[in-house]
Amino acid sequence: SMPSRLFRLVEVATTGSGFHVVFAPEDGPGGTLANALHHADYAPDGSVVFEADWTGERIWRLPGDSTTPQVLGDFANDNSPCVLDDGRVASLWLGRPANDDGFHELKIMDADGANERMLVSNEPGESSVDLSDVGLGCGG
Repeated sequence: SMPSRLFRLVEVATTGSGFHVVFAPEDGPGGTLANALHHADYAPDGSVVFEADWTGERIWRLPGDSTTPQVLGDFANDNSPCVLDDGRVASLWLGRPANDDGFHELKIMDADGANERMLVSNEPGESSVDLSDVGLGCGG
């Protein structure tokens, strides 16, 4: 039987036509039907950026001309990506080494996962901030 948490990346026109699966959980590295793909967003280069749990919760990119996803950076427990107009990716990162409490912190990284910068983080001696993980709004 199919697991209840099955999430696939799909596309469909606003008219409801053209529905098709872009990528399925079992298509990723070591993927099975138990894996989940979600929070997809288009990048300016036509690739799709999304969260998947093949190797823990991480941010992945599926280039428009490829069937092989690429993990963005080495960020454990990285969630809810949103691609900015310039191609950088914002996400909610819970796994920053200095984030002992696992709070949702706001990170921005280059399109390839390099040069991460923390926009909202918890530092010793400051008030704790845990952003709500309802997904980042990616409206332009």
